[in-house]
Amino acid sequence: MKVIRPGGAAWVWGVAAVTATGLVAGCSSAAGSTKPAAAATTPSTGTPSTLTPSTGTAAGSGVDQAARAMLPKAILDAGTVEVGLGAAFPPYAYHPNGGSGYAGYEAGLMDAIMAKLGLKPHYSDVASVGDAVPMIQAGRIAVAALGITDTAAREKAAIFVDNLIGRDGAIFPAADQGKYSAFTDMCGLKVAAVTGSVSVTIVNAENTQCTQDGKPPMTLVQLKDNATTLLAVQSGQAQAAMETYPGASYQVAHNPGVFWALPLNEGLNARFPNGIAVDRNQPQLANAIGAALTDLINDGTYAQVLKANDVDPAINGVSAVHLDWATNGFS
Repeated sequence: MKVIRPGGAAWVWGVAAVTATGLVAGCSSAAGSTKPAAAATTPSTGTPSTLTPSTGTAAGSGVDQAARAMLPKAILDAGTVEVGLGAAFPPYAYHPNGGSGYAGYEAGLMDAIMAKLGLKPHYSDVASVGDAVPMIQAGRIAVAALGITDTAAREKAAIFVDNLIGRDGAIFPAADQGKYSAFTDMCGLKVAAVTGSVSVTIVNAENTQCTQDGKPPMTLVQLKDNATTLLAVQSGQAQAAMETYPGASYQVAHNPGVFWALPLNEGLNARFPNGIAVDRNQPQLANAIGAALTDLINDGTYAQVLKANDVDPAINGVSAVHLDWATNGFS
């Protein structure tokens, strides 16, 4: 059963969860916005990216007092924390059926994490992955959860509590099923990707390999959001759209006969850590979230939340919490 709760958006930037054609907006390494991302401020160096979360002390329901004790006094006194969730990134976080509540595995995990910490979160819409870190830097939110890819650049401004292994993928029209088997088969195609996403970097890097192999490079079509990239594939504006797993498999499952997805297991960032982004100036909060998440992994709640939201723990799940994994041993 998917987790849905009333929404409490403080900064709703007008992203629709379902397009006019019924496509559900998905998530690649970034997702779209109907408003440009806020300008990034100069990131704080904060604390080193070698933080190690406590393993926590509690399992099952109830507050983990050891994890709660890690929280900053200001958050303990307030009893709440500002959390940004995706508005249109299934199966990560989204508004179901165009409503004001939230569903998705990130939404379910954040509910469970906040319960472990004895906090009542205030959820706000984050229209794009590219907006998440600037919103944290601007002080609008302290935490962002929408399947954000952990990168060295993003770690300059946020501590990542990594909770998923993302994998590259591409979406094609269903009629092309089996036509392509590797990333290099896409050389010469017109490929859609979300502006500012890691997918843009991946396509540009793979084009170097296309050239070395004597093949024409992919033509990159950058669009505002995932829903638009999928519409581009449907309309023929693009022959493929970059989409990470589990987002790609979600789109195929929820649009039967429309799309086919290909896992891309070679090239730049074939596997990468995804996580919850926390203000780098609040390492205590990051550690507390890590401890609560460890509880959820140990008691089985983590796997249950993933399965309930069409995410396969065997493919995308983690067995332990990692902070700033992109620069701390991920391979």
